[in-house]
Amino acid sequence: MTTEPDHPDPSGTITRDALLRLRSCILGREAEPLDDMLDAVGTELAYIDRSADLVGVVRSWIDSDEFAYRWPANEAFERVRGDRAWAALDPDVRPLVHVHVPKTGGTSLNTMLLGHFDPVEVFVQGPLRDFLSIPLARLLSLRLITGHFGLLPVDLLRHRRPLAFSLVRDPYEFYPSLWRYMRKVGDIDPGLSLLDWLRLPDTIPDNQSHALAFEPTADIGFSATGEGTRLFHGAAPSLERLSTALERLDLVAPSTDVAGLYDEICATAGLEPRAVGAFPRLNTTEPEPLSDDERELVDAKSPTDQWLYAEICRSWADLRSAQTGL
Repeated sequence: MTTEPDHPDPSGTITRDALLRLRSCILGREAEPLDDMLDAVGTELAYIDRSADLVGVVRSWIDSDEFAYRWPANEAFERVRGDRAWAALDPDVRPLVHVHVPKTGGTSLNTMLLGHFDPVEVFVQGPLRDFLSIPLARLLSLRLITGHFGLLPVDLLRHRRPLAFSLVRDPYEFYPSLWRYMRKVGDIDPGLSLLDWLRLPDTIPDNQSHALAFEPTADIGFSATGEGTRLFHGAAPSLERLSTALERLDLVAPSTDVAGLYDEICATAGLEPRAVGAFPRLNTTEPEPLSDDERELVDAKSPTDQWLYAEICRSWADLRSAQTGL
């Protein structure tokens, strides 16, 4: 007794005309094939007949110079390029850009904001290389961008007046949280104590200031394939450079008021706040008391971040007081 295989061999199930149409569609060729295309299809059919590797043939088309040259004008990829989104763009709708400082509650904020948009309208927390690979028309049509790559999205979308925002955290909570995260994901030895980690010269000073004032085209040590803390290397940004970065952000809140920042974003962007009860706390840990030695090392690692956090707490309190009339 024989049974049908789960994945039948395509040998004999794909005709020359069908493969030719598929090839023409993906490569953006004219309907009438040229002799070189007929020869290539014959070779490919023979290969598929031997190997059942239709996927490999299609991948070879996509990897070709012809595909790279033709795809920007190929109607089959119109939606991928973002042509329709760009054509339908409302010039009065401001995109949202979250300059995400790691370990500040940004994941919780992103989760809430995602509920307002379709998946095709957002880029959330992907590597920088993926962000830079998005076709330009689609990238410029996005409604929400979040990531660990500084003000780059603000620069790219400046003609659309993006609403740019961020969160910062008390350095006494930030560094222990970053240490716990890096141990969890294997960036550092899980047995390394907080005190010993803070003593390491590789532990980046003023990490949050780096995240806000980071400039991929200027900072030494930038890695296009990096993510999170691996992006930020070299000397800490000056107060002047950090202040300039802050001026380009519309809203910056302390991490103790993620829900308040969400409400402000919704009010400014004309979004209806989602009613979810208690605001979610994702990818976070509870703060722990620091020893005197640990606090001293955090102070040494974060003079600019200390100024940053105090400044944001002050300005955020002023904003909230002005709204309540207190």
